[in-house]
Amino acid sequence: MRQYELLLAPIAAWLMAQGIKFVISLRKDGLQFQDLYVSGGFPSSHTAFVISVSSLIGLRGGFDQPLFAAMATVSALVIYDAVGVRRSSGEQAVAIKELADKAGKKLVSRMHGAKGHTPIEVLGGLAVGFVIALVFYLLV
Repeated sequence: MRQYELLLAPIAAWLMAQGIKFVISLRKDGLQFQDLYVSGGFPSSHTAFVISVSSLIGLRGGFDQPLFAAMATVSALVIYDAVGVRRSSGEQAVAIKELADKAGKKLVSRMHGAKGHTPIEVLGGLAVGFVIALVFYLLV
């Protein structure tokens, strides 16, 4: 199974983050199946996904290796995108929806699902990703 850990760890991290999000959303707004796959929220599944791979590469091969440096760079880009670009585009989508509602126009409901992350949500994803990588490192 170790030969597949760089594939399985991020999948496990994504599933764990989405599961945590789903449980949190159950407490907030009841059973909404779209909460199983919607982006945004705590913890960031994007961050958990990339951090699990980066951490596992670092734990297995060393944090001073070029492969870890490359994956850390990709992880930083994904996290920057989640906090910066996707968050601002999500805020713009909300503003457009509000303007359309005021004008009496109905927009596609999909607009509410695309949003980015706050720094706290990213830190949660970072923790989930690292814990999953540690589990794979210690148990596989």
